[in-house]
Parts: sequence; structure tokens; C-alpha cells
Amino acid sequence: MTTNNIDKSSIRYEVDEVLRCVDEYDTDTIAMRSGDLFSKIRLSDISEAVVKDAVIEIIIQMEKVIRELHGDISEVLEKDFSLYKKLSEEGTIYKLEEWMRPVIDRFSAYIAVINGNRSNVLIGSILCYITENYNQDLSLKSISKNFYVNPSYLGQQFKKEVGETFNEYLSKIRIENAKKLLKITDLKVYQIAEKVGFKDIRYFYKVYKKCTGDQPSTIRAAKCK
Repeated sequence: MTTNNIDKSSIRYEVDEVLRCVDEYDTDTIAMRSGDLFSKIRLSDISEAVVKDAVIEIIIQMEKVIRELHGDISEVLEKDFSLYKKLSEEGTIYKLEEWMRPVIDRFSAYIAVINGNRSNVLIGSILCYITENYNQDLSLKSISKNFYVNPSYLGQQFKKEVGETFNEYLSKIRIENAKKLLKITDLKVYQIAEKVGFKDIRYFYKVYKKCTGDQPSTIRAAKCK
């Protein structure tokens, strides 16, 4: 591969991939993506300034993620670390890569530890929140915002811990509560749908059928016998 094959947009793509891995706590992939980034940098004629800008972006994102997880940045970067001083010390692209690789390894190892400890507590708290607020306008995005966590990461962890997606679990909780209301109240179906968090009655019927294999009218018919 020649330098002409690799332009600034190609480097930008690799930087964005590293940032995505950092943001999503993807510790299994981040080392590979950063390796791809520096491999392309070495084969390109990208300026040193562009490389330094990329390193700044990655380090800043690492610091942000560690703060989100209430971690200690000094576990990854040396105490009293100064990014701009380090960039001036590691003047060449090769020195920057030599410095960045162990930083990324330490970041991945540290995030894996603190995130593993946090995951069970986080999902448990979210399950309680859903139980108490299932009738509200909930989404993975709104839950992520409330719990200060990345939506993509939360979606992955939720599926891993619970065994079903966020939307599947939320629908199940809503339908279980709808079944209770069908049994113990005389509310109309559209009123029950609204009470458990569905704005669209047609969508409620669709989800109800998917979750129960039946229609709301079946419970009502049984209640009248």
C-alpha cells in the first residue's frame, strides 16, 4: 500500500472508530482499532499536527469515559499528567505511537475492571426504574441520559444481563400490567393502553398479541363468565 492510497478522510474514519470504541467501553476492540489507526498513519503522508490532534481527541474521550464511571484517571495516565507537555516531548509520530499503545492497554484493562463492577448495579437500578416508571415515555436514550451512560453501551449490557433487549423488556412489563388492569377494572382497552404507556392503540394490540399470543378481549371474556 502506498501513501497515495491513504488520505485524511481515511485517517479520520480510523480516529472515529477508536473514539467509538472508547465511548462504548469496547475494551475488546479498542487496541485493534488503534493499531489500524497507527498502521495507516505510518503509511500516509499525514502531517504530525493532524496526528497530534487525533491523539488529543482520543485522550480527552478516555478522560471523559473514566469520569463517567467515577474512576481515577491517574490509573491510566501518570500523576500530574499534562497532555500538551507530553505531545511536545513525544515529537515524532513513531514516539507518539510508542507512548499511546501502553496507554490504550492500561485504559482497556482499567475500564474492564471498573465497568464490570458497575454493570450489575447499573442494570439492577434500571430495572427498578422501569418497574416504577413503565407507564412514562421511556426509551433507551432517555434512560441512558438519566443514568449518565452511553446508549449503545447500555443496550449491549442490558441484553447481556437481562437476556432480552430494553424494548422487549419494557413491552413485557407494560403488557403484564395491562393484563392486571383488564382483569380488575372495567376500563376500556384504549384507556388501559394509555395507562401502561402506549400512545397508539394499534401498536398496543400488536405488542399484546406478540407477548401473549392472544387478544385483550380474551381476558375480558373470561372475567365475565
